[in-house]
Amino acid sequence: MRKNSGLIILGLTAVMLIGGFPTPASARQQTGNPEEVWRNLTPNQKRMLKRNYELFKNLPPGEQQKLRDLMKQYQSMPPEERNLIRENYDSFRRLTPQERKLLQQNYRRWSQLPPNRQQQLRNNYRQFLRMSPKERASFLEKYQEWMRLPPEERRRMRRDGAAPALRQAKPNRLAKPVPKNKPATPHQN
Repeated sequence: MRKNSGLIILGLTAVMLIGGFPTPASARQQTGNPEEVWRNLTPNQKRMLKRNYELFKNLPPGEQQKLRDLMKQYQSMPPEERNLIRENYDSFRRLTPQERKLLQQNYRRWSQLPPNRQQQLRNNYRQFLRMSPKERASFLEKYQEWMRLPPEERRRMRRDGAAPALRQAKPNRLAKPVPKNKPATPHQN
């Protein structure tokens, strides 16, 4: 149970907050009467809520508190942020089982990184988002080339602090062009 509790919390939070089911606070805001909200739920929504309640009550108290804290945090978010979370969850639901598994594995790896490394990666991602479409395409092409390199070559390049095989040579505008019929020599410029 302990191993999957994080995933259960994620699923519970997603279903209760993002899945379109009213939270207790929103139910009270809508009608003041949670029983009336319950009556308006579909049978499928009721089944899912009952199942998730059973999962919730079997969580250790600390995990239950984490879920309550997440609910409070979600309820305090502006509507734009909540909509973004819903959209992300909808995208997650459309993933294949293999894609979900990969995403969960990557999340586990991410959560084990030290905070300074997580921040560095967030900054790198923001930098990627600021790139023009042409720059992004170039970056992704270079990244694919990088990933095709053997792991030991990538380690060597990281250690040496450079990736010369991936850099595109910028033409020297002052250099004289080499005639096509003459071989280039090291001293020709």
